[in-house]
Amino acid sequence: MSVIKTISVACFVLWIFFSYFTKSWIESGHEHQIGNRRRIISALRMECLLTFLNVVAYNELMRWFDIDGTSKEKLYERRSTQVRNAVYLSKIFLS
Repeated sequence: MSVIKTISVACFVLWIFFSYFTKSWIESGHEHQIGNRRRIISALRMECLLTFLNVVAYNELMRWFDIDGTSKEKLYERRSTQVRNAVYLSKIFLS
C-alpha cells in the first residue's frame, strides 16, 4: 500500500476511534472535565480531518506538477476520475 493510502486509512481509523470509542471516557468525567475532554477529542478529530485533506491536496498538486509527457486530454480524463474518487471518499469520511 502506498504512503498516501496508508495515511488516509490511518486518518479514517483514528476518526472512527475518536468519534465512537471515546464517548464513555468523555462521559466518565466530572463537570468541567467533560467539556475539556470533548474539546480535546474534537481537536484530535479536526487534526485527522486536516491531515487527510492535506494529503489529498498534496497528492493532487504533485500529480499536476509531475506531468510525465502525457497528453492534456488523457490528463484531463485522469483528473476527472481522481476528483470523483476524492469527492466520494471525502463524503464517506465526513458522514
